[in-house]
Amino acid sequence: YFCNKVFQKINLAIKNNKIQHLIFSSTAAVYKSSKHNLAENSTLKPNNIYGKTKLICEKNIIQTLKKTNTN
Repeated sequence: YFCNKVFQKINLAIKNNKIQHLIFSSTAAVYKSSKHNLAENSTLKPNNIYGKTKLICEKNIIQTLKKTNTN
């Protein structure tokens, strides 16, 4: 619920061109558990609700940014 409300406001701000650049801090929780070092191209497979919601939010932001030419 919280994530949904926050991203509704972020998406609205992006669409209204009030945000030109956005930095979204991610977490290793979005990746599949591994004993090895993770990289940005590691397999995405969150194993808890925190990682799942962060991944959903990241995808939502990426889709919105692509639609509005925001960095």
